[in-house]
Amino acid sequence: MKKKDIFDAFERLDPKFVEEAAPNIYKKARKPFAFRLAVIAACIALLTMGVVLGALLLNREDAGQKADTTDGIKDYQDGRYDGEQQSGVPDEIPDRIKEYQDSRYFEIIRSLDAYFEELKNRPADDIPMEDNGSENIQVTDNQTRGIEEADKIKRTNTHIFYMDGQYLRAFTIDGENSREVGSYKVSSSTQNEFFLTEDGKTVIVISDMHSIVSFQPGASTSVSYVDVLALDVSDPADIKEKTLLSIKGGCLSARLVEGKLLIFIRYRAQEELVRFSDPLTFLPSIDRGNGYELLPDNEIICNEKITNSVYTVALMLDAENLALEKNIALLSYWNEPYVSENKIFFSGIEGNGATHTNILAVDYTGEDFDVLGSATVRGTLKDQWSMDEKDGVLRVVTSTKTSADLYCISLESFEELASVKDFAPEGESVQSVRFDGDNAYVCTALRSMYEILDPVFFFDLSDVDNISYKDTGTIDGRSTSLVDFGGGYLVGIGSLPNDYGNPLILKIEVYKETEQGVAAVCQYVLSDVGFATEYKAYYIDRQNQLLGFGYMISPDPTSEEIDFMYALIRFDAESERFVELLNVELGSAYNESKRGVYIDGYMYMFGENDFKVVAVDVDNIDAEHPNATESTDGQS
Repeated sequence: MKKKDIFDAFERLDPKFVEEAAPNIYKKARKPFAFRLAVIAACIALLTMGVVLGALLLNREDAGQKADTTDGIKDYQDGRYDGEQQSGVPDEIPDRIKEYQDSRYFEIIRSLDAYFEELKNRPADDIPMEDNGSENIQVTDNQTRGIEEADKIKRTNTHIFYMDGQYLRAFTIDGENSREVGSYKVSSSTQNEFFLTEDGKTVIVISDMHSIVSFQPGASTSVSYVDVLALDVSDPADIKEKTLLSIKGGCLSARLVEGKLLIFIRYRAQEELVRFSDPLTFLPSIDRGNGYELLPDNEIICNEKITNSVYTVALMLDAENLALEKNIALLSYWNEPYVSENKIFFSGIEGNGATHTNILAVDYTGEDFDVLGSATVRGTLKDQWSMDEKDGVLRVVTSTKTSADLYCISLESFEELASVKDFAPEGESVQSVRFDGDNAYVCTALRSMYEILDPVFFFDLSDVDNISYKDTGTIDGRSTSLVDFGGGYLVGIGSLPNDYGNPLILKIEVYKETEQGVAAVCQYVLSDVGFATEYKAYYIDRQNQLLGFGYMISPDPTSEEIDFMYALIRFDAESERFVELLNVELGSAYNESKRGVYIDGYMYMFGENDFKVVAVDVDNIDAEHPNATESTDGQS
């Protein structure tokens, strides 16, 4: 590390604390505090640079690791406080929390108390929202190869499992002779997704649950928790429960990685329920069958100045028995994380004006979650797809108050390598992002009352020192999901406005890169329909260039008759047009819950209390939907 970098890092460094959640379940060996003081004393005996380096190494479990680059992060460990006060927290201890000065969690109490007090005086509009011998064959279209996401549909060679509201249902794969062979009621919630382990023998269901609690006479509030349920599905006709645990909060997302379950929980310390005398009311907790307890060996990382009382909690569980292996909590980081092959990227808003985002990188492959460093970018992130790691570089796309930015950040130094700022027309914000190798696709949009206008941008990131981009120019509509469809084509799934300005027209559009820019080559449009905005609700098959989805249509806005449908379309690259292969009635109004999968000449489709199998000839391109159109001069 250069001398200047060391002194810069020292200027940016915040004190670190790691919080141990409960004395009676403390397991992880820690270095004695006296040892750390000895390290500091030894460093002081050296020259000034050595002092700085020693101060940086003080905050690492292993002094042989590279210097810390976690700007604006604060760690709580063993109740100790080894540095200056957190920025934004008053030095003087308010009378209302003086009685908790001896608490091992006092620094968290002080941060939360300061936030709650600030919240009382903040304008309302400035408060942030808050076994059968078969193996698993992935259906969900994932961001990172080999890292599976929870969904409502999974399959093996012989069976399809579908989450139908409160029920997990198992179906045979047998064309028109397919049938339901087993089911299991997983919870009283309809907010359920699941995983299927690699051997096809265990299903892990993740359920968002809610209950009402009274916190004072005549007052009540809703409390969220997540049930994680392991089921034995080795015999799909006889599904059995294996293990159940509960975690306070709501599920942000989850991943299955090489037999390990990564689950991300958003837990909010609710001011009306917080009693600083009881850590269970303001720290993350888990129920493994004996009531709620604080997470063991819990490491809590805090943004420099918390802007909300929300923790993002990451837990790694064994997929077979749900044994808790490690966990970490981040206070005031509350966006959906992005998971790469070996890292998790957490993000949180910096400042009440939501003008900047802090991104924290954590290695999840070792014995513990290892904080690698952090970086701050201008603007806010839309979702996990707005981040991507490649060749030691984190690429990020943000929406700013006036436009959109793209950043390339070194994962060695966490410094900005390159950026393209304000690339979108003024007033537009990011609607969707997809990274594909050295390319990035970004859709931005400006919405007025009666129109939605957007360009789609194509970035070439092969040379970080010379980033270039092209765009489609302004076109009608917006794409809330962008999909690499193979063969150099990109599919945008989104909407067009109707005469009233509402996005009730489904637009599926294909784009391709040309020397002049990005051209829109064809559309598939359905007018006056309701459709899913959840990306996982769309079936993506790049090999056959198929796209399946559910929708609902009401012929007359005043009529109670509503048709619930499922459609399968194919993009024919030779003629550059969409072909509609099927359009059938299916299920109910919950388009986000409908799922489909194409297997060996048949389309299997699932909706609420409904299941259909239809033979499909994917090579038949004789028929074309009347609303599937070719583009003119690159415009749709």
